[in-house]
Amino acid sequence: MSEDSATEAATDAATATDAAGAAGATAPTTIAVVGAPGESGEIAVWHVQLAPQLTGDRLSGAWLVDPAADDAGATLANLFAGAAVLAVGEEVDVVKQTPAPRVDLAATVKALRGHVKELKARVAEEKAKPGKDKLVSPRFPTVADVEPIEFGHVGEAAAGPVLAWARGLEELTATWSELESQRRRRDYLREPWGAESRPVPLEYAAD
Repeated sequence: MSEDSATEAATDAATATDAAGAAGATAPTTIAVVGAPGESGEIAVWHVQLAPQLTGDRLSGAWLVDPAADDAGATLANLFAGAAVLAVGEEVDVVKQTPAPRVDLAATVKALRGHVKELKARVAEEKAKPGKDKLVSPRFPTVADVEPIEFGHVGEAAAGPVLAWARGLEELTATWSELESQRRRRDYLREPWGAESRPVPLEYAAD
């Protein structure tokens, strides 16, 4: 995709983040997945949208960036604007030098599993109340480890491995959406965490 497309993507990501902020969220609602240079020397970037109100495709890309180009830093800054970054593979210098919060994927999955435990504890608390012993417990989904989902990719070879990780993240967003759907159906689970759908809560790597 062109640099103009990168600018448009940055605007979309920033808009989504602003919308989340208006709803009380503070975390980015886009993850920019960036890979190591491929055989061509270019690095690929895919966007995964986390905004809960999104109903269309959550993936967009790929943007291919020549890390040796004079404008590589500016292009990456556009692609990382309003986003959190997940680097898959070794980060080249220009990626390291482009500011953006870095996602800690393992910590994010661990935190989501911890939240499921919180929800289940709240369900148990509700069932312990007088007359609530027959309350049907929600079927919360299992939060699986995020792994690359690979299958045939038509396009630039450098984009394929990054797309596989983006699809893995898309699965995580689907799990979170189901979790939120179960939570929001029940008054006793809406009260502590709010009635609105929340974007996937992310954990970040230390600076």
